[in-house]
Amino acid sequence: SLVYCPANSIEGGKGLADFNEKFLQFIRGAEVLIHDARYRHQDLAAHSGEGHSSSKLIAEAASKEGVRDLVLFGLDINYNREQCQEILDETRRELAKQHSSLQVQLAKAGLQVGV
Repeated sequence: SLVYCPANSIEGGKGLADFNEKFLQFIRGAEVLIHDARYRHQDLAAHSGEGHSSSKLIAEAASKEGVRDLVLFGLDINYNREQCQEILDETRRELAKQHSSLQVQLAKAGLQVGV
């Protein structure tokens, strides 16, 4: 299955617990998850409530729920190419520490992902 989630926030918060649980059920076992990752994790707090996630939060959720491939898109336009690559590299390093099999990549024109 393929799951597409634009402008989705999985931030913590008392009012979001039910939404987050439903979201995790929704992505559980997906072959491909295409998800908004607007901000670096360290920048997310400054944008709380805007409806976006960080690559770290979504990668943790996707890994926990057995997603096979994660495609991150919608990174903030203020990040340059090197910063976007660092976000990807950092996300992959964190997943490797957890011995996760989740595959992560950044969306780009012409990207093909098998389902």
